[in-house]
Amino acid sequence: MTNSQLGVLESNNLPIKTNFKGLRGIDALIGFSNFDIAEYIWIKLIRELAFEKPTIALLCKTSVARNVLKFAFDTKLKINNASIRLIDTQKWFKASVSACLFYVEVGADKPCYQADVNSDLYTNEPQSTIGIIGEQLVADVKAYEHSAFIEGVSSWNWRQGLKHDTASVMELTLTSQNFFQNKFKERKANHASKC
Repeated sequence: MTNSQLGVLESNNLPIKTNFKGLRGIDALIGFSNFDIAEYIWIKLIRELAFEKPTIALLCKTSVARNVLKFAFDTKLKINNASIRLIDTQKWFKASVSACLFYVEVGADKPCYQADVNSDLYTNEPQSTIGIIGEQLVADVKAYEHSAFIEGVSSWNWRQGLKHDTASVMELTLTSQNFFQNKFKERKANHASKC
C-alpha cells in the first residue's frame, strides 16, 4: 500500500509527510517520493531502535527490502546479518507480488549492507547475496564480481522508452516474400542462413 493509494481511499491513517530521503524539487513532489509505507516503517524502526540493537523481521515486498538496504548504506545506518527469505505470495496471499521475510540485525558495530537471499522460509543455503558494490545495489554479488571486468562508462546515454519511440522502425515482421518489413513498409531482404 502506497501513500497515494491511502490518499485515494481517503484514509486518515497516513504517516506524517517528511522528505527524509532528501529529494529535491519535483522529485520530492511526484513519483520518487511515493514509496511503499512498509519502507517508511522499516526505516523508522531501524533509526529509532538502533540504540536497543534489536533484530527485526517483517513481511514486505522484496523491492522494499532492497530499498531499505540501499537507504541504510546511503545514510550509514548500522545494520548487518540481513537476509531475504522469499515467500510464495500466490500460495499464501493470492497476490502476484514478489515478497519476503526480511530480517535485519540493527545497531551493528561492523555494519554490512548485504543480504543472503533464500528461496523460501525453510532453506538454509542462500541462492544468492544482494549487496552494495561501490555505491550501487547489486542483485547478485558473486555474479557481479564474476563479470565486473566488463563494467565501464559508456559515452552513449540510454534512454528508457527508446524502443517505444522507435517501434515503427525497429519492430520488424517477416513477410511471405522473405523480407523483413517495418511499419513504414520499408523492406530488407532476409539473408539469415537456414539450418
